[in-house]
Amino acid sequence: AVYDSVTKPSLSAIKYKNKRQYLSFYASETIRSYGPLLSSLQLEAIFPVPIHPKRMKKRGFNQASLFAHAIGISLHIPVYDSLLVRTQNTLPQKNLTPQQRLRNLQKAFDLHPSYRDSSLPLKRVLLVDDIYTTGSTMEAITRLLLDHGVKEVYVFSICIGNGL
Repeated sequence: AVYDSVTKPSLSAIKYKNKRQYLSFYASETIRSYGPLLSSLQLEAIFPVPIHPKRMKKRGFNQASLFAHAIGISLHIPVYDSLLVRTQNTLPQKNLTPQQRLRNLQKAFDLHPSYRDSSLPLKRVLLVDDIYTTGSTMEAITRLLLDHGVKEVYVFSICIGNGL
């Protein structure tokens, strides 16, 4: 969906007003619209974009993780919540320019310590987030996954913004 005056309030309500139930709608629409395409990719894993532990403690959940699990259950694809970690509590991306976003995310993500020194035995994965604006987050994590042996990284977000 387009991140606009219709979707922005519901995504904001998910993140800041604990309206997790809205994710069910987005997940069911994703499966209805993109389920066959996602199935055809023969994905081996789904990775939600991680949030920093401080943000997780404050919010109590990771909206990307909940969304990823709903997709994973429907498509019978395992979701790996703890393989990717957010190592830096970066500034919120929504108020930054594209250049500031890239700088903000440098070294913000890593693999869980038990995987850092190894190649991942996965060829095709799906990276899931709530909002895609400039692609900085997806790019940073995609590079990390490719550097650790993943061959193909597909990305999916609930909404796409106009920061491209």
